[in-house]
Amino acid sequence: MIVVCSKLRGDPDPPRRKPASPYLHTITQLTPSPQAEREAQKIVQKAREYRTKRVKDARSEAQKEIEEYRQQKDEEFKKFEKEHTSGNKKAEEDAKRDADEQMQKIKEVGEKSGDKVVEELLRVVMEVKPEVPDRVAAPA
Repeated sequence: MIVVCSKLRGDPDPPRRKPASPYLHTITQLTPSPQAEREAQKIVQKAREYRTKRVKDARSEAQKEIEEYRQQKDEEFKKFEKEHTSGNKKAEEDAKRDADEQMQKIKEVGEKSGDKVVEELLRVVMEVKPEVPDRVAAPA
């Protein structure tokens, strides 16, 4: 390979540095100014505040929905409990009424023949009549 010097090629101008980029001016325009940076920071700050507000609102809304759901389930439970315990209350009332009726009958019988019962109990206890049970064999 042959290397030819620029002087030998017949170029009138020796090689120089490349001229400055035509885009250099555009690049300096793209560099944000302090004012633009402040505006961008304000926009970012507003976005953060908005996001924080949305999160707080969502949290409070969720808490509200949870409370409403809890109240609804409490009402359903109370209704269910009321329906199922009312049957027990009725059964208890019926049982109490039956017991009261039977107690009243016992008291009436006790008033009518209480003296006879006491006398009969005393007589049986005081008069002892020993008897041999039928199962026991008589001595031979």
